[in-house]
Amino acid sequence: MKQGTNRLTKQKDKENIALAVVFAALVLVVNMILYALSSHLGLFTNMTEPEYYTLSGVSDSYFDAVNPEKDDITLYFCMSKEELNENFTYGRIYDTARQFEERYDFFHIAYLDVFYDYEKIEELSAMQREHEEGDFSVGKATVIFASEATGIAAFRNLNSFYVYDEVNTEDDDMIFLGEELISGCSGLVLKAERPKAYFTVGHGETLTTSMKNALFMAGFDIVVADLSSYEIEDDCALVVISAPIYDFEEFADSTMVSEISRLRDFVDGGGTLWILRDPLAPSLTRLDNLCAEYGLSVTANAYLKDTADSLNTSGTTLLLQPASSPYVLSLTERIQAVTGAPLSTKAATGRCSAIHITQTEKATASALLVSSDSARLVDKEGSFLSEEGTFTAAAVAQTKENGGSLVLFGSGSFSDEILMETDAYANKDLLFALAEENTQVVTPIGCGTVIINAEPLEHLTRGASVFYFVSLTVVIPCVILAFGTVVYFRRKSR
Repeated sequence: MKQGTNRLTKQKDKENIALAVVFAALVLVVNMILYALSSHLGLFTNMTEPEYYTLSGVSDSYFDAVNPEKDDITLYFCMSKEELNENFTYGRIYDTARQFEERYDFFHIAYLDVFYDYEKIEELSAMQREHEEGDFSVGKATVIFASEATGIAAFRNLNSFYVYDEVNTEDDDMIFLGEELISGCSGLVLKAERPKAYFTVGHGETLTTSMKNALFMAGFDIVVADLSSYEIEDDCALVVISAPIYDFEEFADSTMVSEISRLRDFVDGGGTLWILRDPLAPSLTRLDNLCAEYGLSVTANAYLKDTADSLNTSGTTLLLQPASSPYVLSLTERIQAVTGAPLSTKAATGRCSAIHITQTEKATASALLVSSDSARLVDKEGSFLSEEGTFTAAAVAQTKENGGSLVLFGSGSFSDEILMETDAYANKDLLFALAEENTQVVTPIGCGTVIINAEPLEHLTRGASVFYFVSLTVVIPCVILAFGTVVYFRRKSR
């Protein structure tokens, strides 16, 4: 009798184990089916905030200036609405663009298929090639801004809306440039004629992408020019010399055209020259002498150190404040007129030298940015050359005739991406204000940026948004398991 009971118990245990295996398999199959439905059929509900970023309103005054006729602008996405919404990275951009469409009657969103709409893409590509050098490879991550009124198109990549913030936040944080990039690119396609900005080459210059993008957003056509063989044309409004390590040429015979003579004639004729000067660069005697003609000189082979007002413990990445000069007051008022708030953030820069100002017959010079009163000048070895005090880190000289200007930065890193692409520092808005003051362009001053956590950007779909995957794959399997557990214990108790 006992042996028969044991045999019956073992049989029931085998049945219970088999039943548990069946339930486990059923849970797995249900999860796979529901995941496939949510992934391939787009069955999801967006459970995140309806808007990731709210327009600041600064773009209102920008569009009033660049689009007084309210000409139509179309932003083409090379993805469908569903694809954009499924992707966390692109969904944020799409949300911002949708707010532009709701806010401005002239702004429209359209969608292209890179395989089936090739004729339209080729038409837009032809519009882009006519006004911008080079071809742009078109893929699903491409966005295209276009204006039928001007016949101009501008191509960008969705990934360009984000940059890593390596200074202010943890490694997994990024900066979202949505409002600025959409505003700036929209403004670009509305301008049939744009002034040129030359970036010099041939002297070891460092041409940062952030500086190029900022000036492009400001409405300049960018030209990379070797001035030893390239004339500065009449349509050039700005020349940028960024952190050269070799000097510019100048001949003993002053009647011979040289790089220095071209730069001098450009400024004297009403042009604007920006020089970003690395303080530890080798001797740049001829370029420094040119600056001295306008009353600006840099302390070579030395830089400022300020442990009390710096972004790093060594005191070499300085925080700079606007100088109290009429010229700077005009710049800050320009920024405040657009943003509605005073300039509350400081500019920042890496290794920076002190600039000395004198007044000359040719120009009136004034400070642009200054250090705190705890800065000290040190040499290459780090030995102190001065007591604590306030030093000029950037200055401007305005010619007394023809309205030319020369702006000298005592650092070659003022336009570094990590300092330009964030609202934490005033670098970009100051450059925009300088461009408006000196060249009469209209820039997207004050368009806000947003620091976001980059970890969700590693995932293809928005976190906690796929309804069937989140809800059904939890609820139904739990119900099945609960039912199986009840059945198991009832059978076991028999």
